[in-house]
Amino acid sequence: MHSSKIWGMEKLEMIDLEGNLIHGSLQSHFSGLKNLRVLNLGFNQISGEIPNSISQFKNLQVLNLAGNHINGSIPRFLDNFGDLRGLYLSFNQLSRNIPIEIGYKSDFRGQLLQRYDPLSNHHSPKSKTFMGNYIEHMASY
Repeated sequence: MHSSKIWGMEKLEMIDLEGNLIHGSLQSHFSGLKNLRVLNLGFNQISGEIPNSISQFKNLQVLNLAGNHINGSIPRFLDNFGDLRGLYLSFNQLSRNIPIEIGYKSDFRGQLLQRYDPLSNHHSPKSKTFMGNYIEHMASY
């Protein structure tokens, strides 16, 4: 399936493509995906900034972009997701300016800015149980 077709699937609720060696930048314009609740693109080779077009995902509960090559600042629109439960942006090249509004979410969980040093002796920070943890967390509601 051509990747541009995915972004037009209005009934799609979850995209889990963690660790698939996806490279390039995120599309600056997303169309469709009105029901998307989980966008997990963690631990790929995605570069560039977080596009403002992600702000259209009004039902987003989990955004995982950790472990990529994303730069720039954390967008303020992330505070507009009323159901956001998990925001994972660690292990990128994001600036340390975190919008203060994000910290006020009562049910918020996630790692915003944690850095990974590939020259250290530490193993990869990739969580192999990300979706399992998310499903377990959602079942507790």
